[in-house]
Amino acid sequence: MTSDDETPQQSASRFRAQHSHDWRALVETRANVLVQGQRAALDQFLEAVRPALRQPVAIIECGPAMSLHRVPTIVLANVDRLGVEEQRALHAWASDARNAGSQIIALTSVPLFRFVEARTFDCDLYYRLNTILVQLDCL
Repeated sequence: MTSDDETPQQSASRFRAQHSHDWRALVETRANVLVQGQRAALDQFLEAVRPALRQPVAIIECGPAMSLHRVPTIVLANVDRLGVEEQRALHAWASDARNAGSQIIALTSVPLFRFVEARTFDCDLYYRLNTILVQLDCL
């Protein structure tokens, strides 16, 4: 929690310094991780955990042109921007036995559960991505 005189950037930097070891330990479990926070905090999280991710890592911007790869680690940027078809494709990819060893790190700057409640985000996919939830800041 920040005090009133701290800027969000100062707070995010302090948070990163205090928790980067814990973040790496979380991703080393190889469970899927949903990370929610402001863009700067998401970037810091990814920078902190990158050494612990199994290589190669595919960083994919979510959206209509999204292409999934068979790699040990997939980072999905802006997972909240997935449309219905992209959600289906991701769910099918994640359910494919050939991809069982892949870890998904899903990043979003908005609380994804809002979309589940509004029925615009597939609840089964949400829970597949949300094995571990990391909330970086208040949204």
